[in-house]
Amino acid sequence: MLRKKWVLILVLVVVGVSLLLFFQRKSSYLENPSNVSRNQEFVKPRKSEDVSTPNNIIVDCELSTPNSQRTSSSNVTIANGTLQISVIPNLESSLYFLQLVDDEFYDGSYLFRVIPNFVVQWGFQPSKKTTTTKILAQPSSFAASTGDSKPLLSNVRGTLTMVKKSTQVFLNLGNNARLDKEGTIPFATVDETSMSQVVDHIYTGYKAGLGQIPAIRKGEVPGLFPEMSRIDRCRRRLEGRK
Repeated sequence: MLRKKWVLILVLVVVGVSLLLFFQRKSSYLENPSNVSRNQEFVKPRKSEDVSTPNNIIVDCELSTPNSQRTSSSNVTIANGTLQISVIPNLESSLYFLQLVDDEFYDGSYLFRVIPNFVVQWGFQPSKKTTTTKILAQPSSFAASTGDSKPLLSNVRGTLTMVKKSTQVFLNLGNNARLDKEGTIPFATVDETSMSQVVDHIYTGYKAGLGQIPAIRKGEVPGLFPEMSRIDRCRRRLEGRK
């Protein structure tokens, strides 16, 4: 009888210790979810700034509306300022975009397609060449180098994505997560200050298919589309500069 009593006590002690370790591990996960491998679970960030890290590469793109015929008396804010782009390193799309930036390819690129609450698009430069060896047929933002088979970002406001088979990029103006299924996964983010103070003031009257592409080819944008904004200059930010 005494032996059975000690066996029962020992079993209770083992169960108690096991429960204690279980709850400690659960508490540790709740305090620091990063303890779980990214390959085990992936949650798409709903805000672009959720993925900002000290390792990201910052690109500053100066934007203007150089031919605008609107004035301050028209009670509108004309888009002018700098876009701060935070690029996730070591992704295929990131390396491709950065090479185009280093080639100064985007300098002078017009924002030829603007659809409210959807996207703004630029990067059509018919007269410019680049040192990139090939146009990406299917730009990928999967972190293959880390063994992660899931995308790091979803197409939400403030995220930047490469256009397939093109040097063009589009910036999401709204939450367009449905685009994820098409394989166009973002590789960078634009900070909310740039979005609210610059991007949100871009003229939205020029939808797709109004003749913007031929006008860019022929150099007729100033006369035909005077309110079209332009990327004047894109450069990597030097280390230590804020």
